[in-house]
Amino acid sequence: MQELFEIVRETVEWFDSLMPIEEAKLKAAAKHNIVQMEECMKMEQVSILQMKGLDKRREALLAAQGMSGLSLNQMIDRLPEEERGRFTQLQAQLNERLASYKVLSEDIQDLLKTNIHVMESAAGRKGNSMPEQGKAQRKPYTNRKA
Repeated sequence: MQELFEIVRETVEWFDSLMPIEEAKLKAAAKHNIVQMEECMKMEQVSILQMKGLDKRREALLAAQGMSGLSLNQMIDRLPEEERGRFTQLQAQLNERLASYKVLSEDIQDLLKTNIHVMESAAGRKGNSMPEQGKAQRKPYTNRKA
């Protein structure tokens, strides 16, 4: 179970390393800094690959122990009493990091949606100098000699 403990601990650390990237992404989005956003997204992609590696290790370990498909709660319930406390504490840390990440991720998503809406509105005002009614009444130019 020590290896599973290490994988969960590394997952907590993974969230700890991801949060500054997400915070930088939020700041970049607030400043409309596309270059910084792209940099954050590149770092995020590297981080996601690291998480996929952790997931594969966890899945292989659980499969070897006949616990495939179990949630962390279910795995903790199957542990000997002396190991449960240690895992429960680590699970609480993981849940805390996950909750913080979800809030930050939602903030980023909301800000990006707002930015897109503002840009679309601005583009609509600039590109739509003629009201819709005027467009429908205007006839296209055609050369009848051709």
